[in-house]
Amino acid sequence: MPPIAEIRDGEWLSDLHIKAVSDLLKIQFPTLNGLHDPKLGEDLSFPATECPFIQILHAGNHWLTIEGVSSSLAKTYDTMNYSNSSKIQLQIAAILCCGSKSITLQVQSTQKQRGTNDCALFAVAYAVDLSFGNDPENLWYYQHQLRQHLVECLQAKKLTPFPSRACRPSKPLKIKFAVYCVCRLTEDDDDSMARCEKCLEWFHKSCVNIPDVVFEDTTAYWLCSHCTTDSV
Repeated sequence: MPPIAEIRDGEWLSDLHIKAVSDLLKIQFPTLNGLHDPKLGEDLSFPATECPFIQILHAGNHWLTIEGVSSSLAKTYDTMNYSNSSKIQLQIAAILCCGSKSITLQVQSTQKQRGTNDCALFAVAYAVDLSFGNDPENLWYYQHQLRQHLVECLQAKKLTPFPSRACRPSKPLKIKFAVYCVCRLTEDDDDSMARCEKCLEWFHKSCVNIPDVVFEDTTAYWLCSHCTTDSV
């Protein structure tokens, strides 16, 4: 069991708490996809996951929950508008392994947290309600009761929906971002990219064998391995 005192004392939840919740949900709902260890997001090692799925993600100092709808569409449940974060989008691309050229995020209308320490509690509440077939955007959670409810659930080794009341949501916001390369991930500021002159797809230097001259000479002509094979 993860440390209970941290939950009671109002501290930040860690990946240990999130993994414990995810593991319990997988026991209670064995047919659910996703619910991977959130630490896999640190190095983008999520396995490609069949939709629909539920996953709690962490980036920087924030936790949120996503629901995979299709290989190019995910819903985000987020208390602090982090859905536009490049780190979150990179993790979403990694778990979706999208075959198309872009991914659409549907940012669901959810309540905004008070303070800075409870984002993980909301992420857990969202994941639990989604697992039970409830729509979190139609719920207003009693934030002051979330910690005690989580403690009781972990002690009982059984998760139940968190205290909430019905509410009327606003229209979701849609965000679209591009994915590239054989990895089907987003643009990376730390990695050079080159465009194939035939298929016009962009590729990361770290993913495919791109000669240095392509980056040194703007007139250099380069074909990806797929287009090179087609040209033979």
